[in-house]
Amino acid sequence: MKTKIRIALAALIVFTSFAAMAQTLPQTAKSYLQKKFPKEKVSRVERDDNKYEVHLSSGYELEFSSSGKILELDGNGNMIPASILPAKINAYLKKNYEGEKTEKIELESNGYEVSLSNDLEAKFDKSGTFRKTDN
Repeated sequence: MKTKIRIALAALIVFTSFAAMAQTLPQTAKSYLQKKFPKEKVSRVERDDNKYEVHLSSGYELEFSSSGKILELDGNGNMIPASILPAKINAYLKKNYEGEKTEKIELESNGYEVSLSNDLEAKFDKSGTFRKTDN
């Protein structure tokens, strides 16, 4: 019985710690998570070099700047929802890479880099206009 109580207390402490870490995120990052991943639970938050790395229970990993701006989203085997990208990028990907799934998105100062399941990286400017692909 004592072992079960200890395990339950340890689980509660760990869960409370993760919830508290999620509370330390900037409001912009919290809002992004609530809007884009409303059903997901934050399993871990790490802060490093003025960035936040957020791990969701389903395996998604997100990186936010110290101000809460999204910098990167890695699906870790999960398909990244189309709602994450601008409509113009989604339309291009659907037309030119139908059947490929989006595995990773990086938001760079000059636009988006989208990693696809066929190992191509498609680059777009800030307005969503296609620029080039890299292998």
